[in-house]
Amino acid sequence: MILALTLASAYPAAAVDLTVAAISASPPTVPLGSTVTVESTVAASGGGAVNGFYVHYYLSTDPTITTSDVVLGNRHLSAGLKDGESSTATLTFSPPTSISGTYYVGAIVDTTSQVSESDETNNALAGPVITITKPDLVVTAVSATPATVPLGSPLTVTDTVTCAGGKASNTIYVKYYLSSDPTITTSDVPLGNRYLSAGLKDGESSTATLAFSPPTSISGTYYVGAIVDATSQVSESDETNNALAGPVITITKPDLVVTALTATPTTVPLGSSLTVTDSVTVTGGKTLSSFYVRYYLSTDPVITASDISIGSRSIGAAMTPGQSNSATTTLSPSTSITGTYYVGAIVDSTYIDESDETNNAITGPVITITKPDLVVTALTATPTTVPLGSLTCPPTLDG
Repeated sequence: MILALTLASAYPAAAVDLTVAAISASPPTVPLGSTVTVESTVAASGGGAVNGFYVHYYLSTDPTITTSDVVLGNRHLSAGLKDGESSTATLTFSPPTSISGTYYVGAIVDTTSQVSESDETNNALAGPVITITKPDLVVTAVSATPATVPLGSPLTVTDTVTCAGGKASNTIYVKYYLSSDPTITTSDVPLGNRYLSAGLKDGESSTATLAFSPPTSISGTYYVGAIVDATSQVSESDETNNALAGPVITITKPDLVVTALTATPTTVPLGSSLTVTDSVTVTGGKTLSSFYVRYYLSTDPVITASDISIGSRSIGAAMTPGQSNSATTTLSPSTSITGTYYVGAIVDSTYIDESDETNNAITGPVITITKPDLVVTALTATPTTVPLGSLTCPPTLDG
């Protein structure tokens, strides 16, 4: 017993030294939200590690790997390692989605200090450099129909957005605009939006077709465009390529025309009524308010608002492109006029903003307003023989 103690004191047990002997990682470029595969080998020398210990893996902005770096994950060797023994493992990790850029992949053995080692300064090893890329959202296609949109009618837009370089985990909005030039910005006329609540994975695309109603306050020629992630919910590698201009469309104003006008009778005794039947048609866009058809008598075939007004009718309901409205109206010309006149009508001289304001008038038939003609059609007198002084005349009133 004394001899055994003496030998132990003379030859103390060698302390173990744990090291990371090798580390590799792939792929060299890791899209955000994807995985990195790490292979590492740890070795024990100078003695056996009886206790179990951990190997932790890190991402570091420099080649010095410390526990302050970004943690990837770990593995546990529960049985420890014998002297001269090594352990190799291949593991897959998901880097945090909050980081991007270039990092060293590294490992530290026995990070929780479970093993008393002869050298505690050589437990870390830096491996290869990897690049974690942010997502890049791009609108790859925009189309729109029809090419001509009557005011108040719908516009159908189809778009495709694509994600590359990493996963976009946040909700993504795609917003649609009308622009007077091919540069689409959030200052252009908004049409509407759609959103992708689950985001997009790396390499994934999303296509949608939506119908929008352009504002009724605009008309003319516009580019239809889209901007992906217009609300900046996703941190991207390139924030300058989110917009795309699509085709040009034309939003047309309505055009009101009186297409027919009749009037009866052709001879109108002074103080009598005139019956007018007319038809109004709208093209090019929807009428957004009520308007009037006004009727006139003109001494020439050019009908203007300066001619003699004889009445009007109101069209209160909105009219859609291609729709017509016909009515018969009874009018009473002024008793101060007589003679021959053209009957005419003018539709909407004031209320509707039209594509053509020069074609609102129509000239109808010619009518004659006649003065009255008083005629003594019969005269009788009795008796035929009147004695002198027997004829009685009505008294004459002087003054």
